[in-house]
Amino acid sequence: MLDYASTLHFRAQGNHEVLLTDSIVDNKPLFVGIELAGTAASIGVSYLCHRTGHHTAERSVSVIHIGIGVGGSIRNYSLKPPGTTP
Repeated sequence: MLDYASTLHFRAQGNHEVLLTDSIVDNKPLFVGIELAGTAASIGVSYLCHRTGHHTAERSVSVIHIGIGVGGSIRNYSLKPPGTTP
């Protein structure tokens, strides 16, 4: 949800999305679905790692997913609107 909120803030400032198209991010139900699918995939991979006894990999998947989400959110909140000077 932090990534979702920070991306909406990022787009409201007039910045353009890099990983997805702006039209996908601006379509809130579709963007929420993509965010949920990413979370579900992370949980699913962690579960598979758990079931196969790869507990270090299980923890690593969660840490990486959370790290990418927090890092992206920090980036989104730190960017200035286009055309502004630092």
